[in-house]
Amino acid sequence: MEGHSVELTKTIAEYAPHARWRAVLCTAGFLLWSALVAVVVKPPPWRAAWPLAVFHLFLLVNTFYSIRTFATLIPSSAGQWAFDIALGVCIALGPLAFDHPMDYTILMLALFILATYKYILAIPLAGFSKLLFRKIVIDMLGVAGTFAVLVAMWQGFVFPATVVGVAAFAVVNVYILWLNPLYRFDVEPPKQGFQHDGRFTSAATRP
Repeated sequence: MEGHSVELTKTIAEYAPHARWRAVLCTAGFLLWSALVAVVVKPPPWRAAWPLAVFHLFLLVNTFYSIRTFATLIPSSAGQWAFDIALGVCIALGPLAFDHPMDYTILMLALFILATYKYILAIPLAGFSKLLFRKIVIDMLGVAGTFAVLVAMWQGFVFPATVVGVAAFAVVNVYILWLNPLYRFDVEPPKQGFQHDGRFTSAATRP
């Protein structure tokens, strides 16, 4: 039994298969939709809109890692699905607003606010952890940074604020994705595991 316990610990420290597939399918779907909108449905004036396209690309890369990690960590619930749908709507509407930087920024502000609440409400489901705490802090910084960009836009500095905001977002993403990775289980495994039939379940339901 002790050997089986060690093997189970190794297993739950990896990403769940359903989380990997969800991350791939969602990110690929958002990427194809964004390209379709930006190139065919509603091409923006690229001279002014390119920073938003760069922001959106970084957002989709972050989305892949985030879904793969937290779909493994957080058990499914109606509330979490509701937040996921709302976040997906914000991401899907983003490319439609490439030609209106303030509208796009408002969408991203809504996205970061929703994401912050999603992970705060996930604490009772997954348990409080360093990984979840860091994710909440990052999303709160996203709220603050996006709001600051929006204020600068209201003051008339639309394009400069967009460029500065995108540059800051790119630096943060390079840091949390590659320099000091956020989305990993090397410190503490998710409080979930595989049952013998292959289904994924939370630690609270395991015998």
